[in-house]
Amino acid sequence: MGKYVPPGSVSAAPIELRLAGTFRVIRNGTELTDGEIGSRKSRTLLKLLAVERPALVTVDRITGVLWPDGSPAAPEQNVATLVSRLRAALGADLIQGGRSGYRLAGEAITVDLDTAARFCNQAEGRVASAAAVALAAAERANALLSSGTAISDEPYATWADPARDELRLLLQRLRLVAAEAALATGDPRLAAGYAAAAMTADPLDEAAHRWYMSASAAAGEQAKALAAYASLRQRLSDELGADPAPSTRELHLAILREQDRGPADPVAARRDAGPAMTLAGRDGEIGSLRAAWGRAVSGQPGLVMIVGEAGIGKTALAEFIAAEAAADGGTVLRTRCYETERSLFLQPIVEAITPVVAATPAGVLRDLLGEHATAAASLLPEAAAILGPPPPWRGSVEIERRRAFEAVRAFLRGLATRNPVLLLVDDLQYAGQSTIELLHFLGRQAGGSRLLIVVTVRAENDAQIGAALAPVASRVEVGPLGADTVGQLARAAGHGELADHILERTRGHTLFVVEVLQALTSGDTGIPESLRTAVQARSCSAPCSTWCPRPRSRPARPRWRRGCWWSAVVTTSSPTISSGRRCTPAHPNLPGSRTTGEQRTC
Repeated sequence: MGKYVPPGSVSAAPIELRLAGTFRVIRNGTELTDGEIGSRKSRTLLKLLAVERPALVTVDRITGVLWPDGSPAAPEQNVATLVSRLRAALGADLIQGGRSGYRLAGEAITVDLDTAARFCNQAEGRVASAAAVALAAAERANALLSSGTAISDEPYATWADPARDELRLLLQRLRLVAAEAALATGDPRLAAGYAAAAMTADPLDEAAHRWYMSASAAAGEQAKALAAYASLRQRLSDELGADPAPSTRELHLAILREQDRGPADPVAARRDAGPAMTLAGRDGEIGSLRAAWGRAVSGQPGLVMIVGEAGIGKTALAEFIAAEAAADGGTVLRTRCYETERSLFLQPIVEAITPVVAATPAGVLRDLLGEHATAAASLLPEAAAILGPPPPWRGSVEIERRRAFEAVRAFLRGLATRNPVLLLVDDLQYAGQSTIELLHFLGRQAGGSRLLIVVTVRAENDAQIGAALAPVASRVEVGPLGADTVGQLARAAGHGELADHILERTRGHTLFVVEVLQALTSGDTGIPESLRTAVQARSCSAPCSTWCPRPRSRPARPRWRRGCWWSAVVTTSSPTISSGRRCTPAHPNLPGSRTTGEQRTC
């Protein structure tokens, strides 16, 4: 019912009727007096139309409410006169209808219960994916309904009961979703408060009891959780002759087990976790990344570029340090750049921080952003949903751009005061200029925050991006795997005797080594189809000026270009590795290839 109102703008409509608490009429943000609305009967008619919205209320129904002791001589004319006066006072399009009955006009008016219902729907729809957004919506609904009853100035009017029932059900819905959202955002005491209110309103509501038990246990108050369960079980038995639902009993048992187990020993947990994960042949690179993370944790922020050709293992290294950062209790923000989205302003960074923003309660988010909350609301829809929409005015493009940069910096800095933060940006070669500039800005002005930014860049794009970030970034170069590492991987796959052939064929390229070993393990004796597809895609993307050279008459070190070398790998027609037989190569540095050496485009 009513015109759509953006979140945070409940009074945006010209006329708003508030049924929660005492009946009020708001026009353009100002509450009207009784005299401005009309006579007592006019006000009662308006209340009745609001209670029974969006239905058409018949003249007989209106007459019965307004004249309970007996109808006037001309009921239709009397009702029409009251409607006319309301239209004159509040707007000609406020009420629709005629002799058959009257209803509130959908586009001319809003009702607070409808606005609260929209907030409840938003909260229930977002609680699983954006708990902070859901909590903010539930709290706005709660602010509208906090009086606890509808049309309290008509306490004995039975015609107002539908509105009172509607408000009661909305309150119960918002309390349950608010408890869930508050618990998800890490505020168990707030969750317990909402759940307790729902339990008081309906002592047999098991969902309310479950949220209260979960919140109390999360707050370290297991005794309160167990007492709530005992009270619920007794009440169900006395009033309904029933036991709690299976899900309620399972939660009760889980809390009992946790209480008996006692606090966890984090040192023992780490000891029992087994040996630390590692990446074969990348000890040096991992050492550099660990050192950068250690400095960031101690308050020396940094920006690290992981540079290497496609498939060499850049993303694996980045994910490795991200996993270690998460295990250390750090907050890890991940994102990836896409070539077709370069024109979108700060899109990778927006995608990285949005999940955290959406899970941060409004009060905490305001503290993190400080004076930059308005700019964050302009940049992030989730921030606007939590903090309220930004003002309509905007500065110049340059000013708004700088405000967005400062808002991101403020958020990351604020986040890093709680836990060290690692921001991982994969495939930076596909980023737009705004993202590159923001990373430079963060690298230069991160201050003493506990922030580490790790980006991956393909070697062929390193000249431009590397030059742009060189003043503020350190580098980790990722090259081919060495002979020892290839041998280690081959032995682990059960093909140690082929290690030299694999190294000779793949040149130690990580992707090629892994794909060949996986193919051998699965019984494939030729070039793996996945490898052929990957190499052909990459070689075809090389510049058209890349040519395969004709072999010289005497052995010499060829100047093989990347695209040509990849093509040579996939043109092999004999199963060199599986049979141990060597084909005549086009050049000594390309064993197993039957390329003719003729010029051809890649």
